[in-house]
Amino acid sequence: MSHDFGKYLYLEKKSQEFEEFVKSSLFISTSDFTLDKEKDYLGAGEFGKVYKIQMKGTSFALKINKNPVCKEYAPGTVSELETLRGSHNNNVVLFVGLTFIDERLGIITEYVDSDLETFIHKRSSPRFVKVFGQLNINLDLKIRIMEQCCLGVQWLHNAFGIIHRDIKPANFLMNTSFEVKICDFGLAVNRKIANKQKKGTLLYMSPEVLKDEEDYGKPADVYSLAITLWELLYEKVPFCEYEKKCEKDTSIFEALVIDNVRPILPHIFLEEYKGKKAFEQMCQKIAENYKEKMNEIPKYLEEILKKAWKDKPTSRSDINKLVEDVSVAKLSNVLNSQSASEWWSKHFGTDKTRTDNFVTSKVFSEALAKTFKYDTYDQKATETAFSPSGSVDILRFKFLISIFGKFYLNKNQFLKMLDIIQAKWYNPALNKATAAGQMEGRVDGTFLIRESTTDPSSPLTLLKMVKGKVSLVRIECTKKGESILYTILTKTEKESSEYLCDLIDKLVTLKVITQPCPKEYKESIY
Repeated sequence: MSHDFGKYLYLEKKSQEFEEFVKSSLFISTSDFTLDKEKDYLGAGEFGKVYKIQMKGTSFALKINKNPVCKEYAPGTVSELETLRGSHNNNVVLFVGLTFIDERLGIITEYVDSDLETFIHKRSSPRFVKVFGQLNINLDLKIRIMEQCCLGVQWLHNAFGIIHRDIKPANFLMNTSFEVKICDFGLAVNRKIANKQKKGTLLYMSPEVLKDEEDYGKPADVYSLAITLWELLYEKVPFCEYEKKCEKDTSIFEALVIDNVRPILPHIFLEEYKGKKAFEQMCQKIAENYKEKMNEIPKYLEEILKKAWKDKPTSRSDINKLVEDVSVAKLSNVLNSQSASEWWSKHFGTDKTRTDNFVTSKVFSEALAKTFKYDTYDQKATETAFSPSGSVDILRFKFLISIFGKFYLNKNQFLKMLDIIQAKWYNPALNKATAAGQMEGRVDGTFLIRESTTDPSSPLTLLKMVKGKVSLVRIECTKKGESILYTILTKTEKESSEYLCDLIDKLVTLKVITQPCPKEYKESIY
């Protein structure tokens, strides 16, 4: 039985090639699942229609391939599916098995609740709200999603050499935990056919694809991914400014892209053209249309996109560079500091001791010692202060910066931090109850300082004995350049210093406090 591609043949039942599929460990009989094509239809992709099926009480997705599997590629398709299932990646949709329906190959994958296109443009739809509820989207979540999109493409490119050819928001699935999984990248049979066609969705097609260049490759995916990430950040349809101009003639749009026209990057555009008379009206319009998102989205994210959608494929970031750039952006956003992000990435970005942005306290301490070529300090006390749990993540790093300033960048701040950590009165690891237990029964004026996470502006608390009772006073920590201004309120006035040890000494001189509490453990009676 022939079809559009002539030399390719359907896999006929009882044929040797059909048996190859049936014998595969991936083969699932149609009797093992239930399917109602009208009720369970989910949508259509580049390579076929997708349905929701039930198997053993669990929901799965079934894509029925529109392209018949040819005899030539049957063994390769089975082998590829088995390999994909055996080397799963969290950001790639999980292959479960294969089946045959109406002599067409059916691919069964995990079922995922929604997709990125719906997340961006249809969050208020009843179907989305029913599953996800009302969402408050912030930049942290968007960057987290960006990173996962990039990691999914990276796995396809690096682990299998697969060029997706149709990257767009609809092909990134998303569950209620905001885990993102790339899908619809096709199998060997589909990619052989796709190689002979201009493939993709127009808005996301790279210049080389639009110019019908034969040997376009992975850079085309990176371009499409950059357009997708822009859409996620700004929550607009790409090239929306040119919609009316191009709606009746797609060749106009193709010419614009080939001529290096891209979606608006408002920070970069206004920085370049603001104040130039020829662009006055355009700048005003862009400032109005993007005002809300510009307050949320930093310029460094636009710089990442700009590098990823350059005109020449060889000039674009490759997927590894894009993953690295987005990872640094994620750190910068969490830490609210470009220098802190760069320091962390330099020391732990590719370190084998790094596990999902966690490092041990020992490794963190060694990185600081290496930064300043300094090894004269109490290693045990320092590692405990960095993290009582024994590991430091980026949130813990951010918290330490709020206490000690830019200790990773400025040697003077680093040395001040060591003085504080090694002081007899500094007990960062004590929780509230344990600290109170340490203080009970001590003479008036006995004191210690512990960490506190209740108020971000006051991450330290002074505990002191007053008339036989434990009194708590918060220490306010305010950024002042690369240092921290420590402020404490006494009975008479505020006392401040950029060096906590000096502030404590002053309080001792004023007899607000007298002696550090011994560090031995003493359980509270309460």
